[in-house]
Amino acid sequence: MDRIKIPKILIQLITNLFVNSKKTIIGYNGVTPQFTSQIGIDQEEVISPLLWTIYYDPLLTEIDSLRLGYKIEHSWKTNIQVTHKKSLSAIVSSQTYMDDVTWLTGSKYTLEKILDIADEFNKMNNIQTNYENFAMTTNEEIQTIDGEIDINFGSEIRKIKLIKAGESVRILGFRPKHKIRFKSIIEYKLQLTIWNHNQIEQLNKLYRSMFKQKTSLVATIPNSVIHLSLGYGVRTLVLLQGIRNKQLQSEMILTKSLMTEWNIKSCDLKVKYNILAATLAIMYDHNLTFRSSGQDENIIRGGSLRITDFFTHNELFKNRMNQQLMKHGIYFISQLISSGGDRLLNYRDLRITLGINTKGRKPSWFKSIEQKCLLEKNLSRRLKSEFHMERNYKCISKDLVPEVKKCNWLAFYHEKNAVAYLGRVIETGVEGTIVEHWIYDIGVDNISPSVQLPIIKKCSGCDLKEIHTKSKRKSVKQRCLLTINDTDRSVKINAKSIDDRYILDMSVFECLAQAKNNSITKLVDSVTDRTPSNLLTFIHPPSVRNKLLKIKDSLEFVKDIEAYTDRSFKKYSLTSVEMGSAFLISSPKKFEFNVNITDNPSAFKAELIAIILVLLVCPKDANITIYVDTQAIINIFNQLKKESLQQISREKCQYNAWWILSFKIIKFFNLTVLLVKVKAHDNSEYNNVVDKLAKEALNKDPVFIDLRLLMYKGNVCWNHNPIEKEVTIMIKHIRETQWIEEFFNLHRNDCWNNSEMLTEIDWSSMFRVLKGNTELTNFSKHELNSFKVKIRTEELPTLDNLVKRKPHVYSSKWKCPMCLKDKETYTHLWKCEHLGQVNWNMIGKFQQHLHELILANSQVENIKIRQSY
Repeated sequence: MDRIKIPKILIQLITNLFVNSKKTIIGYNGVTPQFTSQIGIDQEEVISPLLWTIYYDPLLTEIDSLRLGYKIEHSWKTNIQVTHKKSLSAIVSSQTYMDDVTWLTGSKYTLEKILDIADEFNKMNNIQTNYENFAMTTNEEIQTIDGEIDINFGSEIRKIKLIKAGESVRILGFRPKHKIRFKSIIEYKLQLTIWNHNQIEQLNKLYRSMFKQKTSLVATIPNSVIHLSLGYGVRTLVLLQGIRNKQLQSEMILTKSLMTEWNIKSCDLKVKYNILAATLAIMYDHNLTFRSSGQDENIIRGGSLRITDFFTHNELFKNRMNQQLMKHGIYFISQLISSGGDRLLNYRDLRITLGINTKGRKPSWFKSIEQKCLLEKNLSRRLKSEFHMERNYKCISKDLVPEVKKCNWLAFYHEKNAVAYLGRVIETGVEGTIVEHWIYDIGVDNISPSVQLPIIKKCSGCDLKEIHTKSKRKSVKQRCLLTINDTDRSVKINAKSIDDRYILDMSVFECLAQAKNNSITKLVDSVTDRTPSNLLTFIHPPSVRNKLLKIKDSLEFVKDIEAYTDRSFKKYSLTSVEMGSAFLISSPKKFEFNVNITDNPSAFKAELIAIILVLLVCPKDANITIYVDTQAIINIFNQLKKESLQQISREKCQYNAWWILSFKIIKFFNLTVLLVKVKAHDNSEYNNVVDKLAKEALNKDPVFIDLRLLMYKGNVCWNHNPIEKEVTIMIKHIRETQWIEEFFNLHRNDCWNNSEMLTEIDWSSMFRVLKGNTELTNFSKHELNSFKVKIRTEELPTLDNLVKRKPHVYSSKWKCPMCLKDKETYTHLWKCEHLGQVNWNMIGKFQQHLHELILANSQVENIKIRQSY
């Protein structure tokens, strides 16, 4: 009882119930003589549910901590172009009331582990277990002998009755499929019905009402105070329903929430045993639909030509096609189209593009897509006109080859001929890479090469041939060799040997399309960027970018660089804040740069952006020493530099997106970076100069950094902007802000909603005082906390409030019982002339208490208080 923080006085009360307790048993022959019980709980006592809760809490806590229960979960991609997935999950291990326990698991193995722990708990506490009452239900088909199944209980094996479909078993007082009565229907509905927002609010009202009663709060306390983390932090009842909603969306292959895209009639509905789907279908039958506000559409992006636009609901559910598409994460036909945009990929190509195991025969779902999309399924991979797409440069060239090796297979683009070719690396060198040209070996002339095996053979000579050997061997002279100067435009491919030929692991048309797309992308980049892979193109406006480009060009051949960074932060009002970032490169050349930053201002962020700007102007393979006056940045940098980008993305550090950007730059340009602490406002010449530059930056034009630069895999966005801080913390702050806004917009808080009052109050300190010490749990602290909340929410039992709560008891004509002149409102308590002395005494005692606290925690003596009340 100490472990679960039951008050001492209640522990003593419960203990006394079992001291010298005398009991009798009513048997067939009457009442037995009294005897002293050693252990046990009287089932009919009012306190027995509490005692069973205390008794079983260690067991249930242990099972929950091991996470052995049934896991309900769902994961989905918000963008099919990235690997990151969103997920929701919850684990339920048991349904328990008093001594009636139902264990829920996902497998027989975890069930046996739970039963082993429970059996050990029962033996340790001398609890007799009736194994004959055990029963098990499952949705899997299990072979049994005489309707029983063997279950391991530690070292013992016991036979447990398996409940078949159609049979009933008692679960917490309810028997499914057992002569359903009206009461049973209500219990069943409560467990399985999908609730809308208003219905959930009705349920929330019940437990909020009970919560207010148990915490001695009045019914008119704002609900936002209960849900606000600065208050009690009670969660709402929506998690499981949200998971079921998203599971159904994935099952239906919808790219938006099913609330906004539902178009299926009840007669066509193939989803079984889903109340939400059935409800939406009935609404659609009566021409009733939802219109989304865009708040929670759960949109899946990154593709075009949605599957549901070309396949009906019946077609998707035929032969479980929807299950296979959901398994592989296919929501768009564009995921199956080649990089050229005019052909459908072969099934074996999906192993490379989507990571699907393509061993075995072609599945029926892919055959259905071929039948729908191809002009001539058996003769060509050419798409019908309605499925043609433009080249999508973001979906291609996953295996760029910055440094090729001998015998590598490449798909490369020839600028002179404006055509992509296949080749094998013969030799690499400074002057270029020598490649042998290979061509497609077409077996049947009257069938398109796109449906034939991707077998290639050596080219015996064509217009690509640039190198002529002096060897007398005929086989050497016939080799078609050429030189490639820029292998960065090539795409790596794999091939296996078949006699004197090779077979590629991907269709030839896809390899060539990727090489062409990659080359076009590179050519476009070379036009827009001053230098290859120049990240400064993401910096705006051009005036700021040009200054950075000038510094970058001057440092092109420098290897060792020293720089100083600083930031300034100026707060004009609650809504007007400016910050500036500056850096000074002191060695080997001196450069100064400062800029104003307006988005999401923070002193920490301003310093971090200054460091990132230094990294952006440094050349590749440089050694950089940066002097900063913020120890927190140095600590986080030293912690993260040992980790990979994937690990950094999972960290819960401040401004995680900017840290990922900084380490992407360091890894991409192969920089060696050292951060050194320097004292602020010290005698360091360069540090004082950069401090002055940072202050001058407040008057500069603001810089805008393209948010695409912050993207890393699947970034979570809010208002279409990447979240800079840790995602869970950001979402928590958003919800926190909504509760605070709701609280301050209440009519009772009108007096606080003005700029002067908001600036005069230290709100964080006020809420800290209201919450008090959350680690202690006792009645005095509980009553004090309840009283403080009532004061802040103006819910003291004044006549004005009592009339609202119980108008049949209190009259609205009654006046203040002290002055008998005005209505007794919350404001009147502080202004009533008969209560003036009481208020002055309270203020005087508070000042005296504050004086004592200052004396106890200060070394200054003879502190005097000026009476100003």
